[in-house]
Amino acid sequence: MQSPQKLRDRLQSEKKVQTSAQQGLKSELDDVSEEIRGLKLGPSQHSRILVTSESHDAPQTTNAALLSRVRNLEARFENLNSEVGGRTHAIEKDLESSLVVSEKRAKKLDELYREASAENEALYDRFNMELSKIANDARTGSADEALKTQLSGALEEIGRLKKENFRLKREVGGLRAQQAAIALLKASE
Repeated sequence: MQSPQKLRDRLQSEKKVQTSAQQGLKSELDDVSEEIRGLKLGPSQHSRILVTSESHDAPQTTNAALLSRVRNLEARFENLNSEVGGRTHAIEKDLESSLVVSEKRAKKLDELYREASAENEALYDRFNMELSKIANDARTGSADEALKTQLSGALEEIGRLKKENFRLKREVGGLRAQQAAIALLKASE
């Protein structure tokens, strides 16, 4: 996968190549036009050419050379057009895949942000609830016993959270392995 900046640079490079090719084609067409203008004969010149056979052969040779040059130019144009079309298609494909990956990343980041915000909110609520309990226990005079109870509850909660965290890490590892297998299958298609 290429970075968006590299893709932009590549696109600019392709545009320069296209512009150069177009200028070359225009120059060649201008040369052909000049030759055609030079071949246009007035009515008096045309009748003189018909009278002499040597003069008649010269325009035919020039016309044949001009026709050959135009055919060569058309073939070059077709090759160039095909090459540019292939390059443009490859760039479009790269840009499309880059866009898809960027969209997936953005969605995942949004999801992670929402989850983190919800988790922070839950932690603040729980902290405030525990703080109010401690304040109430301190007012009633049973602060020592309440702190011991809360400490043992907190230690139990920490143990439970560690187990849950380990279970979730294993699950994430399994999901990543499945995702990698799916990506390999898609790539092989």
